[in-house]
Order: sequence, then C-alpha cells, then structure tokens
Amino acid sequence: MTSRPILVLATAVSIALVACGGGGSDDADATVPEITLITSTTEAPVFDEGDGVVEPPTTDGTEDSGPTAPTSDVDTTVATPPSTAAPTTLGSVPDPVTSAPEPSAPAPTDPAPASVGGDFVLGPDGLGAVPFGTEPEQTITFLTSVLGAPTADTGWVDPFEIGACSGTRIRRVDWNQLQLEFGDASDVVQGRDHFYAYFYGREGSATAEPAGLQTAEEIGVGSSVASLLAAYPGITLFQGDDLIGPSFNVNDNLTGRMSGTADDDVVEVVVGGLPCDG
Repeated sequence: MTSRPILVLATAVSIALVACGGGGSDDADATVPEITLITSTTEAPVFDEGDGVVEPPTTDGTEDSGPTAPTSDVDTTVATPPSTAAPTTLGSVPDPVTSAPEPSAPAPTDPAPASVGGDFVLGPDGLGAVPFGTEPEQTITFLTSVLGAPTADTGWVDPFEIGACSGTRIRRVDWNQLQLEFGDASDVVQGRDHFYAYFYGREGSATAEPAGLQTAEEIGVGSSVASLLAAYPGITLFQGDDLIGPSFNVNDNLTGRMSGTADDDVVEVVVGGLPCDG
C-alpha cells in the first residue's frame, strides 16, 4: 500500500446564535460567526489497486475500531529460506561427488615358474614326494601344484617316435627344462602307465627353469664339479667323446652332464631314473 500527503482543510465553525428578544434583522448588536482554519498535516493513505479491499466504515452507530486488514486470496505465508549449513557427515560415508571410485581388484594371472626347494628334491628314486612308479595323472597334478601348468606335453605316442624305448606307448611332459617321462614298461613297473624318469637342465647352459632344483646333497644345474666331487666321494666322471659330452654317474638312477671335468666346470644336466634315450 502507498500513501501521499494531501492538505485537508477542516473547518471548525463555531456559530453562536444569540437570540435577541424581539430584535429585528437590522439589529446592530448581532454577533458575527467566527471561522478558524486549521491546517492538517495528516497523510491520508492512498490505496493502489491490488492492495486489498478497505472495508467501509460501520454505520450501525458503533465506534470504528480502526482500519480493517485487507483480505486477499494470495498466500502470505513467509517461506523459510534454505539452510546454508554444511551437511552432517555420517561416519565415513564418502561424498558421492568427490570420492574416487574404489580401485578394482587386479585380474588373476598364472603363477610364474618359481624356485623350488625343500622336500622337492632330485632323487635317484623320483622327484621328492613323487616316487618312480606313480600313476601319470597323479604325478602331473602334483607337479602342477608346485610349478604351475606344463609348458609342453607330447600326449601318448608310439615309443619309436622318441627312441628305442620299451613298452607300447610313451609320453613326455615338460615344465620348461624339467622333463618327465611316462610309459607302460620300464625297469620300475611293467604293464601299466607310470612315471619312471626325469631330465633337468640342458647341455650348454649353466642355468635352468624352474630354478633351484637340487639333489638332497644340494647339487643342481650350475654346481661346480668340485662341489659335485665333494658331495659324492664315490662318483665317476667321464671325459666324453664325439657323441657324448662329459658326464658323471652317482649310481644307475642318478647321472648327469657337465661342461667339463675340471674343478671349475659346472653341472648342466641332472638325470633321474633311466630315460628312453638315456
């Protein structure tokens, strides 16, 4: 609602009528009415359209109690402003806008060939807990649990595809430079498939994978000839010839190849059992 000042002239008229008994209209003593002008500075409200309806003054003779508040269909409820306070942190719940996503778990990978030791030894009667004569699948399962999946497998083939071997079939399974032989006939067992020999290392190399395979006396690929002689006092060394290089023989079931026969030469291959081409 707006208002503007206006000048309101309120006239207070005080008329004193004095009746002169029996006097006429030409009475020189007649009283002249006195008029006083009062200037009001009261600002009367001016109503704009839309400010509401002003109720008219009451006419029932009662005293007006003051201006009546305008009525309107417009909702005058004052809205509560939104809170600017920071949201309450609930425990360790991350902010969905700024929190980094949880790192994803790395994809599983096949185990790399590991260095093997302890009870897994190169023995004259087998490989640690797996003796010669063990069923092929049982042997392969055990080696896989220790070394991982095989790197090569011939499957069952005719022995003559490999060499002058006995029996009706033969199979070779490799874990890099560790090779196992299976067949249905050997000096260990006749008439059923079984594990009967292994070949670890390769001629011309002082290292092998899987690394770390050794005999119970700690002789493996890379061991010096001096260490070999100290570990097996009754060992036999062979100089070799044009067909077969330098070699050693601990007994009929534990043999191998060397780079030479000098003390600083090294073991290159360890053979257990009697391989088909041994």
